[in-house]
Amino acid sequence: MVSMLQNTATERMCPMAKIKSSKAKGARFERELAAIFKEYGYEDSRRTAQYCGNTGDAADVIGLPGVHIEAKHQETMRLYEWMEQAVNDAVASGTDNLPAVFHKKNRADILVTMRLDDWMKLYKGRKMPTKMLFEGGEKHV
Repeated sequence: MVSMLQNTATERMCPMAKIKSSKAKGARFERELAAIFKEYGYEDSRRTAQYCGNTGDAADVIGLPGVHIEAKHQETMRLYEWMEQAVNDAVASGTDNLPAVFHKKNRADILVTMRLDDWMKLYKGRKMPTKMLFEGGEKHV
């Protein structure tokens, strides 16, 4: 009978342990992103202060000019929900920052998801070379 009570108590405690573990994993991922951005020269990158998961319009990580970052480290992808959150938060921030979801699962590369129109705004803003190197020579574009 004692072991049955212990098992029941453990089962009740596990969901909270899982939630805490999940939040810690998310916080680690946000710190990892900020460190990566710093390696690329964005020295002001950092995880934002978050209370009870309610950030309002705050990005999860700041430091990439013009980009509102929603960071997700989860095994189950809910990409459209995450994107909706990023869009809503970016709009609520009152800036023209483009919403982006930086996401990964365990033992996988970090991926970035944006709406096509937003991605094209970023792409259009970059300087393109007038000639590109191809195998066997150059091609002018």
